[in-house]
This record gives sequence, structure tokens and C-alpha cells, in this order.
Amino acid sequence: MSANVSKPMPERHPVRIVGITGGIASGKSTVAARLSELGVRVVSADAVNREVMEPGALGWQRVREEFGETYFLPDGRLDRQKLGALVFADEEARLLLNQTIHPVMAGVVNERLHARLLNEKRALEAPLLIEGGWQQMVDQVWLVLVEPEEQIQRIMIRDKLDDQSARQRIASQMTQQEKLPYAHRLLRSGDIAALHRQVDALWKEWQDEPIESEA
Repeated sequence: MSANVSKPMPERHPVRIVGITGGIASGKSTVAARLSELGVRVVSADAVNREVMEPGALGWQRVREEFGETYFLPDGRLDRQKLGALVFADEEARLLLNQTIHPVMAGVVNERLHARLLNEKRALEAPLLIEGGWQQMVDQVWLVLVEPEEQIQRIMIRDKLDDQSARQRIASQMTQQEKLPYAHRLLRSGDIAALHRQVDALWKEWQDEPIESEA
């Protein structure tokens, strides 16, 4: 399978907004950071999530209503570790969390992707881009792939988890194979320098695509 191109360009033009997605610890943030270095304005779904989950924010209110004070720290902040342990072990709880927080996040993400777009090209980095149906917000999907064993090792090191817990987190998401039909471009994670070269090549291709100003 090609490291860069999986499908022909979609009929929909111009490509103003690219969606970057992939499994947990696949290298999405590395791709997004490289695009940012190249001058692309990147909207991070994780950053939006942190924002809407600040004490008192709308997402915070909704999650507190659904899950109760048990999953919040004494200072009012979300206990992400405790809630994460719940949702990665309980499919119903995970779906409820997504149904609760995704609509709130989607509104913020959509606004930031399109605010004063003009001739600017932007990217959305979102782990659950496809699961949340957010591929409708972008013109092209870039999927970052990673070898399964490499993915497990990254999660174990990054999140200080054992092998079983790392596999549990991977199993809670769509598989890479399930995401492939939604992808217009593929990037293969591994060596950072090699991943940067793939991003640079796709950025050059993207730059050559015509764009139009929004009214």
C-alpha cells in the first residue's frame, strides 16, 4: 500500500480543509505539528475538548449532568484518569460520553474551521474524525497509519500503561482497516523524519490545488 496516496482526489474542489486522523498514538500530532510549521492553521479537537471541559464550560456541565460528581476533582476539574478508566472498559459509558461531548465540540470546531477562511488552508486534527462524522467538515481526509506493535509500545510509554490496558484503548476505537475507506491520503508513521517528508510532499501537492474565497 502506498505511503501517500490511497485514492484519487475527490470530485469536491477546492481542498481548503484537510482532516487528520488515525488511531491512538498513530502520529497525528506529529503530522499536525509539521503542517503548522509549514504555515497551515491547525484546529486541534483535543485542544477544543480541553477548552469545553474547563470548569463551568458547556461540555463540563453536560458531562457532570450525565456522569455525576464522582468523576470530578474537588477543585471542579474533570478527573480524566478516572473517567478514562470507565469509558475504556464500558462501551455504553464511552458511547454516552461521545454523545454528550461531541455535539458541543462540533459547534466550536466548525466555527473555527470556517471563521474568516478567505484564501487560507486549514487542517483539523481529530482522533475521532470519522467516528464523530466530522469528515463532513473537511474536504479531504489524511489517515495516519502505524504498525500495531509500535502503537502498543507508544501508548505504554506515553500513558504509563501495561500491555493489556494499551490494547484495551486501541480496541475501543475504529480499526485502521475500518477507517481506510474514508481516507483520501495515507501517511505511514514510524521514523519522524520520514513522516515529515510524507507531510511535506502532501503539503506541496495541496499547495498546488486551487482554492476559492468564501463569501
